[in-house]
Amino acid sequence: MQSCFRALATALPHIADCTLMQTRQYKAVVVNGNVTKAIRLLNTHMKEEKLVDKWRATQVYIKPSHQRVIQQKETKKKLNRQNFKTMMYWVMQAKSRGF
Repeated sequence: MQSCFRALATALPHIADCTLMQTRQYKAVVVNGNVTKAIRLLNTHMKEEKLVDKWRATQVYIKPSHQRVIQQKETKKKLNRQNFKTMMYWVMQAKSRGF
């Protein structure tokens, strides 16, 4: 893992530093020399944990008012996604009943 992580750290230093800040470490097993698949796996884990967003937030100072605006936008997107899912659920239920 250490040699793979060192290779990742040299290729993508900003992402590697971000993963070091977390207490949770991810392992990506390279099967048959398929390094790109292992990197994709690490990237999906990083997206799930929002590590890149946290790293970017520490790089530049963001005013509290702007932070609130960003948080409100994220909350609105989340609610819109939930509303869309519930609406699609009811539409599919009605469709299955023959309406």
